[in-house]
Amino acid sequence: MLLFGLLLLNKKTGDLPVFGSNKCKSKVILSSFCALSALLAYSAPAYAGDADVLKQLQMMQKQIEMQNAKIESLQEKLQGQSTAVSSAFAADGDVDVESIVEEYLDEYKESQETAVKVGGNMGVTYTDNNKAVGGQTFNPSLEVFFDTRLDDNWSAFFEFAADSIFESNEDETEGEFELERAYVRYTHSDSLNVTAGKFITPYGLYNPEHWLVATDSVSNPIHNENKYIPLANNGIMASGALPFAGSADYNVWVSTGSKSTDTESPNDAGIAYGANIKGNVTENVLLGTSVYTQANHTVTGPNGRFRRETSVSPYFSVDLPHDVRVRGEYLYQNRNENFKDIDAWYADARWNMNDKTYLYYRLDRGDDETGSGASDVRTGHVLAVGYKPIPRVKLKAEYSDVKFSDPATEDYRQWAAYAGLVF
Repeated sequence: MLLFGLLLLNKKTGDLPVFGSNKCKSKVILSSFCALSALLAYSAPAYAGDADVLKQLQMMQKQIEMQNAKIESLQEKLQGQSTAVSSAFAADGDVDVESIVEEYLDEYKESQETAVKVGGNMGVTYTDNNKAVGGQTFNPSLEVFFDTRLDDNWSAFFEFAADSIFESNEDETEGEFELERAYVRYTHSDSLNVTAGKFITPYGLYNPEHWLVATDSVSNPIHNENKYIPLANNGIMASGALPFAGSADYNVWVSTGSKSTDTESPNDAGIAYGANIKGNVTENVLLGTSVYTQANHTVTGPNGRFRRETSVSPYFSVDLPHDVRVRGEYLYQNRNENFKDIDAWYADARWNMNDKTYLYYRLDRGDDETGSGASDVRTGHVLAVGYKPIPRVKLKAEYSDVKFSDPATEDYRQWAAYAGLVF
């Protein structure tokens, strides 16, 4: 009787689908019920005399067969749709799904782009130190940019920055908006972009991260604090991916240079040159080197010549297990006209405790010209914590301990806090 029931099942429902197929799991389960129903239906007279039981089992069998028919119809429709999509995208029937998805996403992204994008950040910094002259400071800041796409190849970028909005500067006027970046860019390919105008100096790791809302700490490393490298330059720059190294990028520029004490003004002392190359040697290790040379506008040599400064900075960044990142940057600046050369470096570590919170430590040491003289050496320790309550808001608090080798320069300790918003 069992063999007869299985043979009848095969006759009514056809071959069972492969059990490994996800599409057919429902059909396999229903077919199993069908087999049980058929077996009971044909064996019921031998074990039950109630004709109603047999009728109920037969009705159940018909319902299950109807469900199987619906599933087969749906599978046929899905197969037809799949064939239609394949024919639409590839006449030969060979469809590269990944390429189709990437192409669709690119087209969607382009359709969502507007002619002008406006963004920026705003924040406020509070510091409190134990210097004899200094104490507490409260400094709001604002940066706004306009990114314009002219066509497929040309774009323009403008950024205005306001710092110390409620404080007075040297000419006893309140802080105002300054043009921090203004350039046009021609994109020829991934390997060549040409930028002309005022751009952030692509030197090392820290200098391009000039937005306070984007940095890990409130205070700058020693070579940025002393402005050995200008924040911005006026000139022309070529950049892109190195064609012979897929994971490496380059920047090469010629500019007017920038004053050492005022990084926002052009330097009429002479032409400056710079280059930066960086790339991932492994998935977790980034190495790079920056070179920059310029004439210093504010200090001339004993013979009335402009002092020329040539800086070299190798740097690295390494991602370690447990969301730890370690990086470092070294600066050597050669200066003529009998001025002392500069050595400075920093090393830092950041631990992402979770998606919102991180801990940060930095050690920096080197020649410092903000104190009593170029012979002074500064050593700083910075411990900071950062928190993002929501993606566009960043909060930071830090403690700094700074000491100088020259007894005439005052050591100090400082607390700082920052709250910023990206828009």
